[in-house]
Amino acid sequence: MKQILFSVLLLAGSIPVLHAQNDGDNLFNPNVLHEIRFESPDENFLPQLINIFNNAPIGEVPYISGTVRIDGTLISNVGVRIKGGISAYAPKRPLKIDFNRYVDDQQYDGMTKLNLQNADVDLTVQREALVYDMFRKAGVKGPRTAYAKVYFNNTYNGVYIMLEQVDKNFLRNYFADDEGTLYKNKTCALEVDAGPVTFEHIEALNEILATLSGDAFREALENALATDAFLRYFVLHHFINAVDSPIDVGCNFYVYHEPRSGLLNWIPWDYNLALYNGANYSVLETNTANAIFNKMMTEPYYRDRYLQLACDMLKYVLNENYLYPRIDNHVQLILNALITDPYYTNFNNFDVSVAQLKTLITNRKTSFVNDLADLGFVCPNFGNTLDFQDIVINEVVASADSSGGIADPEGGYPDWLELYNNSSANVSLDGYYLSNDRDFLKHWAFPPGTQIGAGEYLIVWADRDVQESGLHADFKLDKSGGQIYLSHEDLSFVDSVDYADQTTNLALARVPNGTGNFILQDPTFNASNAVSNTSVPAELPLELAIHPHPVTDLLTIRINTGDLIHPASFRILNVLGQPVSTLLLQNNPTTIDVRHLSPGIYYLNGTIGQARIMKKFLISGK
Repeated sequence: MKQILFSVLLLAGSIPVLHAQNDGDNLFNPNVLHEIRFESPDENFLPQLINIFNNAPIGEVPYISGTVRIDGTLISNVGVRIKGGISAYAPKRPLKIDFNRYVDDQQYDGMTKLNLQNADVDLTVQREALVYDMFRKAGVKGPRTAYAKVYFNNTYNGVYIMLEQVDKNFLRNYFADDEGTLYKNKTCALEVDAGPVTFEHIEALNEILATLSGDAFREALENALATDAFLRYFVLHHFINAVDSPIDVGCNFYVYHEPRSGLLNWIPWDYNLALYNGANYSVLETNTANAIFNKMMTEPYYRDRYLQLACDMLKYVLNENYLYPRIDNHVQLILNALITDPYYTNFNNFDVSVAQLKTLITNRKTSFVNDLADLGFVCPNFGNTLDFQDIVINEVVASADSSGGIADPEGGYPDWLELYNNSSANVSLDGYYLSNDRDFLKHWAFPPGTQIGAGEYLIVWADRDVQESGLHADFKLDKSGGQIYLSHEDLSFVDSVDYADQTTNLALARVPNGTGNFILQDPTFNASNAVSNTSVPAELPLELAIHPHPVTDLLTIRINTGDLIHPASFRILNVLGQPVSTLLLQNNPTTIDVRHLSPGIYYLNGTIGQARIMKKFLISGK
């Protein structure tokens, strides 16, 4: 077998983004103070925008065509307008850019729209940036932010917070399917913002709330709502003291119905009034403006899960250790730009405002801890039970097709990755995640109850087909290069891999198995990556025939090599890629008894010398 050495950076702790794998990775790099210039021969371009806004009906502000230069890249004929509600009347006007308003399919870094937030009334100029980061670290799919200095021609207009638009691009980055209905709640009523115009999913959820309780309520809700993300969303809303929010007035959020999972997802939006003194919600407000949350808190299972999530989040994101460094990083990034910001007239109070923000965070954390104690809720043990690389990303195929011969349980040929347990213990993967996005580590959670045995393998299909049997992540791998991260709830890394351009049906595999550097080689699906160079290969090509199919009791296996020079070693794998049986074929053909296995889809995964072969089969019910 030809093996090509391949340099791969294995990363732990602080990890740089080495490939811009996802749309917007460059634009929303939070460690860069970007530069945005609106360029126009008309020196009155900004006054013209203001005049159009002042004379437009509410919610119907038209765009005008403009030219923008972002970090040196010129984009012509983009739509520009003033955006927002009350904040739109501030001296520093918030802005929206629509890159494809006048030019079909025009984008910048994969983005079609960009919001420029003016941080009105926020002397720290970072509350929104901090809050959206908290949502994402908690596992709630929310927009990204970054900072930019904005100019109109050569006139500096100040520091803005760039905010990702919730649109088709956003849905494509974070959900298994972007063809569902996106609802927006801006005026305390849902309206369709994108996708099929239907309210059937909202109506079905309302029916569940109105008619069911107990186990029936929980079973129906789990099939209608992304419940864990929804509870995380509300833990954060209670912590950040946001007013004009889903808690107090029921406004300012998106809801997305993701078709493949069939679940509704709440998406955070509009936090210019977050992290201020005033509301001081307790950890558990049970009479909010959201009827779903209120009903869930009457059910012991969801109430306990909510409080457990509050405990967990206090330990990894809702505390000084996580948030203070983020605040300081923001200060360092924007401080000099604020000094010359023409609209930032309270610079002498900047340090005081930052200190007040930190004090608020400490007080909110203390309040949550005291609330949990008053409720008599004892936080369960929390933390990563694995050391770095106890579980490894052992093999990756980032470009696959039918000629590779490795099919998922539904007969497709998607990209896949293999995990291997280096430890001596069986490991539960509850609380662990896979992601292709360094800025959103909690992209895909392992389903409850997923385990990987000591010295065993686990296959995850990277195809977004979350509705299919087996383990299917809600993201795909990019053939041209990217990253894959295996992490824990507490944001610690168990393993990570950075890879460059891949060849279809070749695997990036650790050799020696589980511990070595990566090489490119033929896939060794659910088996050791180490292949002996002294083994005599079986005659190629190999073909494996089985009958009957489907099978109920006895399965006959035939390999087309005639006499076997080497015994054929086979493992039977379930749809999760876990071995359920091992057999050694001394004769060809051989008949085996499969009556001890439950009906379902299985794989025969075999090794003959250096050659490997795999076949999917179905055991039918008796």
